[in-house]
Amino acid sequence: MEIAKLVRRKLRILGSFGAPASTTMPEVIRRAAEGAIDLERLITDRFAFEETAEAYRKLNEREIRGREVVMVEPELG
Repeated sequence: MEIAKLVRRKLRILGSFGAPASTTMPEVIRRAAEGAIDLERLITDRFAFEETAEAYRKLNEREIRGREVVMVEPELG
């Protein structure tokens, strides 16, 4: 992309680097457990397992703004 288009449209380029899950995930889990990361705020949509197809449809249509979770709750009993 030409730099002039970035400047005129006031676009921002954001990026991130990959971190190894073996060292990163334990830290993320620890911080979430301590309440330093608000997981509830990050999850914007929840679907029952039976709604998995609808969840994927919404994801493909870009109707999900944030993160979705498909809840798998086996019947106990």
